[in-house]
Amino acid sequence: MPGGGSTRMTPQILPHPGPRRWKAKWIWPSAAPAEESNVYAYFRKTFVLKAAPRAHKLFVSADRLYKVFVNGKLLGKGPPPSAPWFHYYDEYDPGRCLSRGTNCISVIVYHVAAEPYGDADGRGRGGLLLEVTDARGKPLVQSDETWRARIADAWQKNTYHYGNAVAPFVESFDARREPAGWMKAGFDDRSWPAAGVIASQRSGSTSPPAAGPWSKLVPREIPFMAGDTILPERVVYTEESVDLRLETTNLAPGLSMAGKPVQYTRCGKAESLCTEEGGAVFQSSLKHLDLDFGSLYAPAVVLDFGRIVTAHVRLSLEGPAGGIIDIGYAERLLDGRFNICVDGAAIADRYVMKDGPQEFETFAWKAFRFLKLRFRSCLRPVTVHGVHAIISTYPYKERGQFHSDDATLNGVFKISKATIRLCSNDSLLADPWREKALWLGDISLVTLPAIQS
Repeated sequence: MPGGGSTRMTPQILPHPGPRRWKAKWIWPSAAPAEESNVYAYFRKTFVLKAAPRAHKLFVSADRLYKVFVNGKLLGKGPPPSAPWFHYYDEYDPGRCLSRGTNCISVIVYHVAAEPYGDADGRGRGGLLLEVTDARGKPLVQSDETWRARIADAWQKNTYHYGNAVAPFVESFDARREPAGWMKAGFDDRSWPAAGVIASQRSGSTSPPAAGPWSKLVPREIPFMAGDTILPERVVYTEESVDLRLETTNLAPGLSMAGKPVQYTRCGKAESLCTEEGGAVFQSSLKHLDLDFGSLYAPAVVLDFGRIVTAHVRLSLEGPAGGIIDIGYAERLLDGRFNICVDGAAIADRYVMKDGPQEFETFAWKAFRFLKLRFRSCLRPVTVHGVHAIISTYPYKERGQFHSDDATLNGVFKISKATIRLCSNDSLLADPWREKALWLGDISLVTLPAIQS
């Protein structure tokens, strides 16, 4: 201890608090089919605080993933991977986002029926559970039929499935379809339907945990994921290619198509994407407007983040309504070129712009080193102010180190350490890019011994 001596601390075994007693109800948009998959839903609730917030707590869970906002500010993401019979919930301190007077809680929930989260047996369904308590533990806000809820049609449903366990579908988001200001207290939600309360199929009970398929609710047992926000290290290349309008939601063929040097399109100041200043400008060709030129060309840029990361991608830009950015993710290049059609998984997302300044962040994290942005139908200039990777990784406390006189062994240790970090998120993963799955054999034989050593 600082100032003298050392003291041996005796661990204290605290009594288990027991199951939490919820006043909130599991809810879902009332008009949405329970079995619907690859669907996003909006939820919101306004309430009044008569005094400044003090020691408030917010408890939340969802099936499958949520983002919770308080007065438009992101409070957190979760929960950890769960099965319906052992479903996690999270706890937050919302004080920094609350204020005296009218407040708004808004939540986006993503549900998909896929393994390994217990949905393969057909019992999985979407749901949100949320409760805010005061300093005495008294519920102030709880999810119930007084909430407003609707399916978020800004996300396309019938998108390509590429076998990933956490985010198996292309995330295709149209910013023009997002209700402006819906996360703020002053938004008029009177046209939104009231949320539907989920009841147990067996008993009819609406009281958690008996309601719905979530038969046991347990507090999160691991820390929240942590990580820095980083920029790409370099521009690998820019190119342009014919803007094929394929009638498919599989974005891989267009992103993998070999381009040629920029001639008809605009790729200005692409290197600025590697700096905080940003300001790169992209624009589709306009030569197709000439009667003797039949093709529309789309520009693209390939960015290198220097190492494989597990991260959400955030784009900050100013562009025209209807302009499209296709986003492709790759761990490596093939013969120096971006190609995700022949490398195990066609992982990609799409963002359709609204008009003016805007920001987009992918809902789920992806694993990648190389990022390709292809600008389609951008007949007016698009100014990209920033492309950031928001790292998501388990916050290990390093308790050991390795060093030897053998440079090769040192290199192997460094690579192994980085690989373990990549496979450690809100669950242990056999691989972070293609499947994001927890395969018991791989985990028990490789990942767990490596963490302990």
